[in-house]
Amino acid sequence: MYYFWRKTELGKISLSRDGLARYISAFLKEPFTCHHVTLSPAESTLFLGIGCPEDSSPLDHKVVQEKVVEAIRQLGLSTRITWIEQENVSVHSLISSVLVNRPILWGVVGFAVAALFIMGLKWFLLAGIIGVLAFGASRAIFSEKGREYVRMIEKRIGR
Repeated sequence: MYYFWRKTELGKISLSRDGLARYISAFLKEPFTCHHVTLSPAESTLFLGIGCPEDSSPLDHKVVQEKVVEAIRQLGLSTRITWIEQENVSVHSLISSVLVNRPILWGVVGFAVAALFIMGLKWFLLAGIIGVLAFGASRAIFSEKGREYVRMIEKRIGR
């Protein structure tokens, strides 16, 4: 998603939400993460939601805030940060809560095992490759850039 920021004599300036989130994440060290980015063009202010551990100290917050505010100031924007406390999650609990407790996962695993025995390794791998290619193509088509290409092709076709 692009945020319209301002219009200059050279044209309009738009900023990418994902690009801003990646830019901000470059200044954050684990366990801090950028969760939310919103731009207020009227105020030229970037509102950030930064995730922090429950046990983080105010000094940690101050150090992170100074780095982020300075980085955003170089872009010509002011910054307001909201701190979002997040639980310390172990890898084991993440795996058990995200993977093991999902019926869809077990359905896919059962399907894959049955397909492997019925089709054989060669056809199973071929079906997997085709599935991965179809997934990649659909992700590309439904992305912002892909939608632009689809619109461009529709214009050329005459729709």
